[in-house]
Amino acid sequence: MFFPVVQDKASIIENGKTMWHKTARETLLKLFEAGLAAVNPYSAVKRHVTLTSDAIVLKSVDCDVCSFPLKDIGKIYVVGGGKATASMAIALEEILGDRIDAGFINVPDEQLKLDPPRLKRIRATGASHPLPNQAGVDGVRKMIILSQEARSRDLVFCLISGGGSALMPHPASGITLEDKRTLNKLMIECGATIQEINIVRKHVSMVKGGWLARHFQPARVVGLILSDVVGDDISTIASGPTAPDPSTFSEAVAIIEKYKLLDRIPVRVRKHYILGMREDVRETPKPEDRMFANVTNVIIGSAQIAAKEITRVATTFTNLASVHLLSNKLEGEASEVGKVLHSLVMALAERKSRVKLACGNVSTGGKGEFKVEYGDPGDARVSTLMLLTGETTVTVKGKGTGGRNQELLLSFLNASNPQSKVRFAMTSCGMDGIEGNSKAAGAIIDDLSLQHVTAKGIDLARALSDNDSGTVFSAIGDAIITGPTGTNVNDVTMILIDVPVKSMRAE
Repeated sequence: MFFPVVQDKASIIENGKTMWHKTARETLLKLFEAGLAAVNPYSAVKRHVTLTSDAIVLKSVDCDVCSFPLKDIGKIYVVGGGKATASMAIALEEILGDRIDAGFINVPDEQLKLDPPRLKRIRATGASHPLPNQAGVDGVRKMIILSQEARSRDLVFCLISGGGSALMPHPASGITLEDKRTLNKLMIECGATIQEINIVRKHVSMVKGGWLARHFQPARVVGLILSDVVGDDISTIASGPTAPDPSTFSEAVAIIEKYKLLDRIPVRVRKHYILGMREDVRETPKPEDRMFANVTNVIIGSAQIAAKEITRVATTFTNLASVHLLSNKLEGEASEVGKVLHSLVMALAERKSRVKLACGNVSTGGKGEFKVEYGDPGDARVSTLMLLTGETTVTVKGKGTGGRNQELLLSFLNASNPQSKVRFAMTSCGMDGIEGNSKAAGAIIDDLSLQHVTAKGIDLARALSDNDSGTVFSAIGDAIITGPTGTNVNDVTMILIDVPVKSMRAE
């Protein structure tokens, strides 16, 4: 099975100007690859679904969730969509084989062309991301048609992963695909969070917000979910096709108004929201809906699982004295997050006893304040690794190339002082391997990166205002390229600093 690695790793490591910087870069790249391996979708399905002589057993991270006796199962169907869904389908076919009667999944069209999944019972349709296309609609229509065959003894596996919102489009009645594309583009570029975007999407869809599970009733539905959202909220992942939706039409409209988009969304979409608020259009299935007694959702992969593996592997590195997971809910405007993380590094360099990791619209899921205890600078191992997972946003104002992780790092560099004496290395990457409109997963920087930038004559402030982070990191040779990884969980940010930190306790 394919396990992604960082391309041009040797040259990225060699960009470190000293042995310390080379070692730090190599450490971060190895840890990123370890995190990717931990959330490999093929392996995740194999860990969570097993076939015994008399049952299909479904497991969560901690224990068995349920068992489906083979004698009670009629037909088995498989549907779903997302960037990781092809690998998930391969694993499920290997487990269940000819017991699968039929299935349809939507996957990225580029992935389908470059590495078509070796499937026998499940058919894959190539669709587009981040903006939906007609092929995606056609693929979802096949799923809906298949749902008409479902009976009460049947078992339906729904394979959901990040990117599923765009890859599984089916506009609600009266709304065109072009309407949905326009709405998606406006929401993606306005700086809205993924939770806000998906609330808006759910209310113009025939499959999101629990509707896919509704189509397959009265069959039993199992959602196998690879999470790409902060907090692993199943109603947000891929817009929750198998999850109850607590949000409403009114909330969707409030979000659109918050970003001053009400007059810019397509007329048919605006009319649909108004009808929904008047209850002339059905709301999405809610948590109290009895059909969800027939639905089991299990998260089989997430950024938290990746972070746990990165932490485990990091403890084996001889150059690291300690590892600290600071947040699994990092959110906010990427350029603001970069400045906050820069302030954190400078505070640690000054050995401050209390440091802050939240301000303005930057959130870490808690108060964001830590009490710090430092080690002895004379210790043999003095470097500290800090780890954060989550997903930032970018309000697109320029015409450059890049993505949220690269913008975060560019902002960090822009805030840096070339006279600073603290040694550090830092990386921030999307686990799916592609971010924004660039070909990179993210990038890597260190305290000497400003020298590379100056040598190239790059204006960091101008690049930041033009959202052109990708061009900068390509120019200095520090863009991290993996290609599509076949998985998709939250982003991971790691900072390795040459300061001995014994503990960081959240206050």
